Amino acid sequence: HVRVSLMQRPRELSLEIIDDGVGFRAEDSTKNGGTGLLGMRERVARLNGRVHLDTQPKQGTKFLVTLPLDTVERNSKPEVAA
Repeated sequence: HVRVSLMQRPRELSLEIIDDGVGFRAEDSTKNGGTGLLGMRERVARLNGRVHLDTQPKQGTKFLVTLPLDTVERNSKPEVAA
């Protein structure tokens, strides 16, 4: 089962994904050539956001991304050529 929540607070936007799956060791996520978590962390960092991952083998996983709204709004506006 997976629960996905998108919440807007006065100054931030939060995305929370929680599952009751098998979990994994976060440090093992790039050993087999995987870059999914690294890529997500890099994209969130470019938006001045934060990533929190809570997972362990044989337990579920909780992934939380928090973005400041001023950054989200600034990056969603279409660029105008001068």
